Amino acid sequence: STKWTIFIQGGGWCWNESFCLRRSRATRGSSKKFPEQGSCTCMNADGDCNCIYMLYGDGASFSGYKKDPVVIHGTEIYFRGITKPRATLNYAFENLGLDEATEVVVTGTSAGGLSVFLQMDRIGDVMRERAPKFERILGAPIVGYFLDHGNYRGDSNNYTARMKYVYGMQNLTAGALTPAFLRAFPDSPHYCFMSPDKPLFMFNSK
Repeated sequence: STKWTIFIQGGGWCWNESFCLRRSRATRGSSKKFPEQGSCTCMNADGDCNCIYMLYGDGASFSGYKKDPVVIHGTEIYFRGITKPRATLNYAFENLGLDEATEVVVTGTSAGGLSVFLQMDRIGDVMRERAPKFERILGAPIVGYFLDHGNYRGDSNNYTARMKYVYGMQNLTAGALTPAFLRAFPDSPHYCFMSPDKPLFMFNSK
């Protein structure tokens, strides 16, 4: 098939350094803990595709990049999630025949669904660069829509505050932000890294 689905594994975010350190020692935070095999289901309309199951190994849906490691309680960890989608695509181009693709559906659950919002435009740009027959990319995020609102206690320990901190901690300015959104939110740049302009079909419960 020339149709592909990229299924992105979910697993939440880590929103402070200590949490990210703990995460780096588990299955969602390091490729050292990845299983050897996984499986996914085609989301292309006719159900016939090649399917890439992209394991997580990050703590911010592949949005940040810091060149140097961060030392947390004497241990070095890396915030370089934004490099992983391209590395995954490079492997598929070189080993799996992705260069023959005509269509790609990007999907995922939870934080993987959020990754669809954040990464599908970059994936589409790479596909157009390297797949001569490529025609279209579609996003199908599953339960990746997170509301910007306070918590039930009404304090500052809420989703919005956490995302604002992650923006600086993982350096989302390294490529996750778009100029148009930065102009729209110059005083709140942590709002600016979710800006797909490709077709999206969201799956979320009421």
